[in-house]
Amino acid sequence: MNLLMRTLMQKNREIMDDLNNEPDLDLETYAMVLAGIWATAIFFHEMERGGDVLELKRNIWLTAEELAKDMGMLMCTWNKNIEAVQNATTN
Repeated sequence: MNLLMRTLMQKNREIMDDLNNEPDLDLETYAMVLAGIWATAIFFHEMERGGDVLELKRNIWLTAEELAKDMGMLMCTWNKNIEAVQNATTN
């Protein structure tokens, strides 16, 4: 793994730590930040593999948006499942 990817991964860990310590962060914002991190990682991975940088730049925001939708739905489902388990155990 090259220095750029290691630096990116370290920065992503720092961002995730900051997000986890933010009590009022809504799910949509959290999902969008996660999606941006993953889209950036995908961008650099594809760039290292010799991908078309201009095409990757055009697609990175679309990728982030799609990932955010998927992550947002996953997180909402996860929260609903937690609530259902909590309700079932308290009733």
